[in-house]
Amino acid sequence: MLPSMVVLGFAFLAGRATSRRSTWTLLRERLVPLAVAAGVAVLATSVLLAGRDRRGALYAEELWEREVSFAGDASLVLQLGRATEKLGTHLASFGLFGERVYDGRAGPDPVTMAAWAVIAATIVLGIRHASRRASLVGSFAALLVMALVIASLGESRHGHHFVLVFPFLLLSLAIALCFLHARRPRLAIGLVLALTATQLVTWVEVVRQRPASHDDWSKVAVLRKLNDERLASDYVYVVLDWGMYYLLALYGPRNETLVYLDPLRSDASFRQLEPLRELAARKQMRLAFIHQRPSASDLRRLAREVGPLERVPVPGAPRAVWQVRAQPRSRPPGEAASRVAEWSEP
Repeated sequence: MLPSMVVLGFAFLAGRATSRRSTWTLLRERLVPLAVAAGVAVLATSVLLAGRDRRGALYAEELWEREVSFAGDASLVLQLGRATEKLGTHLASFGLFGERVYDGRAGPDPVTMAAWAVIAATIVLGIRHASRRASLVGSFAALLVMALVIASLGESRHGHHFVLVFPFLLLSLAIALCFLHARRPRLAIGLVLALTATQLVTWVEVVRQRPASHDDWSKVAVLRKLNDERLASDYVYVVLDWGMYYLLALYGPRNETLVYLDPLRSDASFRQLEPLRELAARKQMRLAFIHQRPSASDLRRLAREVGPLERVPVPGAPRAVWQVRAQPRSRPPGEAASRVAEWSEP
């Protein structure tokens, strides 16, 4: 967001440039607010980067080591085209921004189109009644710069990537409404109410949908079950389907060993199990597979590859979408009936 913030800063300074006040007053009016904003940004960023994850690693180290892939020169135009198309798809239907949880409806949405009509009217009227247009033009330019930066990233394809554009859209609306309210307050309030109504309708339409399978409520029960340091010390958690790994990685037990595998379907994909078995043997642990029902992986072949797997009971979710199957502990004959006891509540 730094390039967009720089654009905003120049727009802010340009908006003050025409004032006839003294040099000291202008300097104070320009630099003090920018210094305060920069100080708050530096403080918040420093607190974040100085924080540590549950394994004790600094977030700053992870950020430094992480590779950010920009589209190469040869593919930049193609990447920008794909990202712009994706962004346009989301902007045509705000409900698609909930795609990680709900299956949004693609295509132009009438309510979203109504929202854009209100937004366009607000900005046009704001420019018409603006006493200083530099701030409004600058905020809109910052929006375009942010959209360009996001589109140039190689992995930009989902709503939660594009949502970073919206703070600058909201800023543009706020500035336009301030200018409009000073001249025509009733019209400004009416536009705010109209835009609020469209967003309430969008929210109702989204939350009335059934969540996608990977966000079934059974996920919560499974996460609670696996958030146990006792179990995490005995089992390597292996996630076979999308939607669980990142939550366990962020909020799971500190001592967990967590692995994500691509769907196990082909001979090549099942070769992913070889280093996993070696890891479990080296750490004297067993494997617990977390998957959906139905799963993208071949669970029957998985059982043949790693040996018998027992289904772990999850309280409150007997026929859940998310399930756990684990290697049983080796026991003497006659003790097989109690083999899931270790998964019961302590």
